[in-house]
Amino acid sequence: YGTKAGMAPMHTWLPDAYAEAPSLTSGMLSGALCSCAIYVLLRNLVILLPTAGAAMMSSMLLFFAVLTVAIAVPFVVVQRDVKRILAYSSMENIGIMVAGIGVFSAFSLKAVMLHMYSHAMIKFVLFYIAGTIIQEYQTRNMMRIHGMIKDVPHTATFWLLGMLGILGLPPMGLFFSKFYIMASMFREGHWVAGSLLIILLAGVLIGILYHGMRMLCDKSKRQPLGDLLGVTDVPVLAALLLLTCVVGAGFENIPWLNNLLNQAVRIIGG
Repeated sequence: YGTKAGMAPMHTWLPDAYAEAPSLTSGMLSGALCSCAIYVLLRNLVILLPTAGAAMMSSMLLFFAVLTVAIAVPFVVVQRDVKRILAYSSMENIGIMVAGIGVFSAFSLKAVMLHMYSHAMIKFVLFYIAGTIIQEYQTRNMMRIHGMIKDVPHTATFWLLGMLGILGLPPMGLFFSKFYIMASMFREGHWVAGSLLIILLAGVLIGILYHGMRMLCDKSKRQPLGDLLGVTDVPVLAALLLLTCVVGAGFENIPWLNNLLNQAVRIIGG
């Protein structure tokens, strides 16, 4: 299940599959399939913790979480393929979720489930936009894509919003779940793993922003076919991003959702 989720060092299939699959399939693989693998890991904790012990499980999960994010960082920085960079950002978010599971507190497990939801919604949007960009510019090489804000403003807007969302910048939903997971790591005394993750997350942020902003703002060198994001696409993509903000920021004020998360935490905790 670590392989299915894309955890290092069993991750090598993930960037190849995401890059070569159709964009909508890549969104399903990242948003749904990896979430299902994380879900199975959560359910198996009920069996594993009484037998293996919480300390061993926590150390193992935190180690693989940090390793997964660490391997993703250099590939994000040097990446040229618009879909591969999204694949490596999936590895980063998988690492964060596994770290939250490794902390194994009620606070962190609730944050992991919020993170799974927000990551799935944002990745659906990003892979859809990535497919649109590839159609518009007839290339997957980010080095050949420039000036999107001027040439394809609708696509550029959602590409920017998606990048801000996947990096966990406020007010997007991943900001809250990332903050809760990192806070739980330091609260439970995992200072070394938490500090390493913060440094590695900064590397991912720099790499994605560098490539993304250059695509948006540089002088146009390749004429696109046109802004192919349709009128029906915009409200759906906007709704998905808005839902992550609402759920991430206000889940405690939504009684049925908060109760559902609390009940799930109790089940996971055995």
